[in-house]
Amino acid sequence: MARKTELAVAATLGLVAVWVGWGAYSKRSLDAIPFTTLASVDGVEIREYPEGVIVETTASTETEATDRLHRYLAGANEPRAAVTVPTAVGTGAEVTLVRESLAAPVRTGGDPVEATPPVRTATTNDRVTVGRFLRSDYSVETAPAPTNPLVTVRRTPRRTLAVRPFSWVATDGRTRDQRAALLTTLDDSALVVTSDPVLFRYDSPLTPPFLRHNEVAVELAAA
Repeated sequence: MARKTELAVAATLGLVAVWVGWGAYSKRSLDAIPFTTLASVDGVEIREYPEGVIVETTASTETEATDRLHRYLAGANEPRAAVTVPTAVGTGAEVTLVRESLAAPVRTGGDPVEATPPVRTATTNDRVTVGRFLRSDYSVETAPAPTNPLVTVRRTPRRTLAVRPFSWVATDGRTRDQRAALLTTLDDSALVVTSDPVLFRYDSPLTPPFLRHNEVAVELAAA
């Protein structure tokens, strides 16, 4: 009996070691969007981000929005070559593409699309918007077009963010506390906030909680 217990404990410890090792490896292999740190104030980093491309969707729950994005990344898309004339809708640097007409029938299965951390989550009036940043070699014009009209691809402008990192699981309560701490720090500074806080998550849900990296962020007015 004691021998069986020892074997069970050893097996459990082995699985935990593999889990932690996988989590550490996955963090080292992350290809997150680049940024430049301009300053740091009481645990808040002021960062400058370059232009990029994000695919996003809004739903009543985060799970619904996340599943919709996963389907796009897995192939619920079509090449831009199948689009006759993409029309830019919007102002400034934020542009959403709308398909006007197709040169070929709509495809039901496209190619996988590679995204890069973090996952962006914003909540407004009980609606949740989840976004995934696409790799830097995609542009709005070359990223595959979503087959679901509820999924959009847009350009994110060059911007300055105030970011507060935190670890462990990003529960609603923990995220709310971090947002409050971020805004309190900024209230005591001369920086001007121009957006509501958003949540950035960098890790797979399978990553051990103590290895996870999350951030809350707001946009700042240009200096």
